[in-house]
Amino acid sequence: MQAKCKNHNHCIRAAHTRTHARKMSDFDGDDLAVDEQVRDDEQEKLNLLVLIHEMECQHNIRMSKRFSTADSTEAIRFEYQRMRHEARKYEIREIQQHQQRDDETKAKYLASMACMVGFGIGIVAAAVESQESKERKESKEQQASKTVKCLKCGVDNCVPLDNKPIYGYEDSCLICLDKANVYQPQCGHVCLCKDCFDKLK
Repeated sequence: MQAKCKNHNHCIRAAHTRTHARKMSDFDGDDLAVDEQVRDDEQEKLNLLVLIHEMECQHNIRMSKRFSTADSTEAIRFEYQRMRHEARKYEIREIQQHQQRDDETKAKYLASMACMVGFGIGIVAAAVESQESKERKESKEQQASKTVKCLKCGVDNCVPLDNKPIYGYEDSCLICLDKANVYQPQCGHVCLCKDCFDKLK
């Protein structure tokens, strides 16, 4: 038979105290793990709220409701994902608008250049046409006129072939001594008759 301890009640209390200490130690460990998890959740909430605030400022996107650390992590995480999606759509829209503005600017530039080139071609064509017209006119005038040297002053005169003869002029032709009737426009002298004028080369 096992001998009974003289202070049996003391042994029972000590054993009970050790058991209680072990239980309390296990409970404290669980509390520490729970506290650490709570701290991690709070930190994640804070980080997500900061990112959400930055997206609000950068892209002018508003939260569907005002969130705080009192809300669940899942709700804040869902809101963050929704706002990220909206921010991406906003960025794509900005890129498309920028591309459209670039295309419009390029189209205006090309239209302006085409207009300038067309205007330049028009000016060149008009200048060429004017020069050709002038040359044709000069050629026609040369064909319809004769250049003779005035027998009085020696000036070259371009006398039209269809020049009307002058009547009633008393001076004589300096070649045949008949009445002179051919007016020379450059010097103004009348010193040739029509027959002598036609014979001159």
